[in-house]
Amino acid sequence: MMDVKTWWASDVPAELSALAAWPRVEGFRPVTFFPRRMIARVRISRWRGLVMTLEREVAREIALPLPAWHHRKVQRHLTRAGYPLVS
Repeated sequence: MMDVKTWWASDVPAELSALAAWPRVEGFRPVTFFPRRMIARVRISRWRGLVMTLEREVAREIALPLPAWHHRKVQRHLTRAGYPLVS
C-alpha cells in the first residue's frame, strides 16, 4: 500500500479481516489504513488519545480516541510492532 486508504469495514480484504487481531467493526463504518512509512511518530496522550503525525498529508496530525485503561496495552503493542513511539 502506497497511500492512505479508507474503505468501508465490509470492503476490507478478507485476508485482513480474518486475522485474529483484527477488531470487530460494523460493516458500515469507515476504516482508514496508514502505511507505516508515512507515520513520522506516534504518541499516546492522556487527553487526546493516540496521536499519529504523518509525513506528508495535509492533515498531518490525527488523534484517535483511546480509553485510559488501554494506554499501556496499546503502547506495548506499538513498541513491539516497531512504530516510532515518543513519550
